[in-house]
Amino acid sequence: MNTFKVIFSSVYQKVNSVTISERYLVGLILILFGAALRIWPLGVLETRAPWLTFYPMVMIASLFGGVYVGLFSTLLSCIIMYYFWQLLSPIPFLKDVFDILGMAVFFLNGAMISGVAEAMRRAQARAKKAQELSDAANKAKSIFLANMSHELRSPLNAILGFSQLLNKSAETSAKQKKHLDIISRSGEHLLHLINNVLDISKIESGKVVLEEKETDLYQILSEVNSSLYVKAVEKKLKLMVEIDPVVPHVVLIDGVKLKQVLNNLVGNAIKYTKQGSVTVRVNVGTHGENEKRMMHLEVEDTGPGIKIEDRENVFLSFVQLKERLSSDIGYGLGLTISKQFVELMGGHIGVKGDYGTGSIFYVEIPVTEITAETDKELSNNREIMGVEETNTNYRVVIADDQLENRALLHTLLEPYGIELRDAVNGREAIDLYEEWKPALIFMDIRMPEIDGMAATKIIRKKKGGSEVKIVALTAHAIEEERIEIMLSGCDDCIRKPYRDHEIYEALSKHIAVKFRYAAQSKSDLLLQSELNVQAFKYIPAEIVKELQSAVEMLDDILALRIIDKINLIDPKLGGKLSEMVLKIHHKEILSIVDSIMEKFEYGTRNT
Repeated sequence: MNTFKVIFSSVYQKVNSVTISERYLVGLILILFGAALRIWPLGVLETRAPWLTFYPMVMIASLFGGVYVGLFSTLLSCIIMYYFWQLLSPIPFLKDVFDILGMAVFFLNGAMISGVAEAMRRAQARAKKAQELSDAANKAKSIFLANMSHELRSPLNAILGFSQLLNKSAETSAKQKKHLDIISRSGEHLLHLINNVLDISKIESGKVVLEEKETDLYQILSEVNSSLYVKAVEKKLKLMVEIDPVVPHVVLIDGVKLKQVLNNLVGNAIKYTKQGSVTVRVNVGTHGENEKRMMHLEVEDTGPGIKIEDRENVFLSFVQLKERLSSDIGYGLGLTISKQFVELMGGHIGVKGDYGTGSIFYVEIPVTEITAETDKELSNNREIMGVEETNTNYRVVIADDQLENRALLHTLLEPYGIELRDAVNGREAIDLYEEWKPALIFMDIRMPEIDGMAATKIIRKKKGGSEVKIVALTAHAIEEERIEIMLSGCDDCIRKPYRDHEIYEALSKHIAVKFRYAAQSKSDLLLQSELNVQAFKYIPAEIVKELQSAVEMLDDILALRIIDKINLIDPKLGGKLSEMVLKIHHKEILSIVDSIMEKFEYGTRNT
C-alpha cells in the first residue's frame, strides 16, 4: 500500500499540468495497448484470463486522469471485449451467461478502482493545499519573529550598552551601580526570553546549526557563575562550582550553545530552590574515539525535586510542574531548548535525584581537547589602556539610522582617537565611502532608502570597494539571515545587543587597531595597584578581620554582607571587592587582606 501511495504521489505531481482531453487520450492509448498485448505476446492464453491486461491499464488511467477517465477506460475495455474480441482471439469469448457476469464484475471493479483513485487524488490535493498554507504560516511566523527580534534588540543594544559603560565609570557610586545592575539584569532577562522564542522557532523548523570552535571552558563557567551569582545571593543560596583538575581549559565545542544550556540549568536551579545551595560539577572521561572525551556536567540543587513520572515532561515546551512553581515564573522553554542543543552536540541530558530532597540535572557531551598553549588572556577580560601610536589614521564610518546606537559606538571609540563619521542610511554610507575612504564601516542592516546589504553590494562594485572592511551590525538573530548578510559582501557580522569587547575585537581583527591592554587581567591589576594598604586606610580593623574570616570559609554571602559595610565607608573599594567575590577571586582577596593584617597593626591605627 505504501508503494502504491508513492507511485500515486509521483504520478499526481505530473498530472496537474495535463489537460482533460489529454487525460482521455492517455486512457484510450492505455486500453488499446492492453488489447494489443492480448494479440501478442499473450495470444496463447486464448480465452483464459481475458481481463489480465485491462485491469492494470484501467488502474493507471484512473490514477492519471481521475474517476471519469477511469470509467471511460473501463467502458472502453468492455466495448472491445464485446464487439471486437474476434480481432484479439479466434475463439469466441462470450459463450454463455457466466462470461457476461465476468464482464459485469470487471466493470464494477473498474468503477471501484476509479473511485478509489479519485479519492486519493482529492486527498493529495487537500494535503498539498494544507502544506502550502502551513508553509505560508511558517514564512509569516519567521517574518514576524525577525521583525520582533529587530524591534526589541535595537533598543536593548542601547540600554545594555550604556548600562555597562556607566557601571565601569569611576564616577558611578555603589548605589548607582546597584541600580544599573538591576537595569542590566532586566535587559538580559528580556534578551533571554527573545532568544528562547527564536531558538524554539529555529528548532521547530530544523534550522539550528552547530558552530564548533575553540572554547575556554573555564571562561564559560566563570561567566555563568558571575551572571547568576547575584540571584543566588538575593535568595541566600550558596552557588558553588567544582571543577575536576583534569578538565582541559580549551576544547572544540559550540560554546554559545553550551553556555545557554548552563545558564538554563543553573538559572532553573536557583529559581526553584528556596534554601540551601546550587552546585555545578564538571569532569571529563578518558580519551575515546577520534580523540574525543566525554564531558560530564551536573547541576545539583536542594529544591523540591522532581517526581519520576514527571522527569520526561520537564523537557517538553511550555510545561510547568505544580511543585516547582516560582514567583519568577517562565515560559517552560529553557529545558526544551537545552535538550535540543545537547542532542545537536551529540550528547545526552537527563535528571535524577530523590523527590523532596533536590534534583540533579546532568549533561554528557563529547568534546575534543585542544592541547595547544592557551596562556594568553582573553581580551574581553582585560582593561584597555589606549591605542598603540602608529602612522595609520583609523577612519571608521558608523552607518545606523538609530541615534542612540550611533551614540553608543561614539562613546566606545572616541576615547581611543579613532576618527568617526555618521551615516543614517545606506545612501549616505556609500557617499561617505567615496568621499572619505574609511578603513572600516560598521553597517547596520536595516536602514531606510538603501539597506545595509544593498549598500555593501554597491560599495564592493566601486573602485577600491573590495579593500574597505565592512562589519554588519544587525538585530536579526536567525542564522539564515546571517549567512545572507555575509554573502552580500560583509567581512563580519555582530549581533545586537553587542558587548564592547566585540567592537574592539572587530577593529583589531579587520584593520589591525593595536589596543594597549593592562599588563594583567583586571582583577590582578586591582590587587597590585588599587587594593593596597592605602585603599583600606579608612576601613576599621574589625571589618577587615570579618572579611578575612568570611573569605577563608568561602562564605560568599557573608563576605558580601561585610562588603556592604565597606560600601558605606568607601563605595569604590566596596564595588571592587564585590566584583572580585562575584568572580570567585577568593585567593586574591585573601592574599591582599592577609598581607595588610601582617604588615600593619590595624587595632592600634584605626581604634
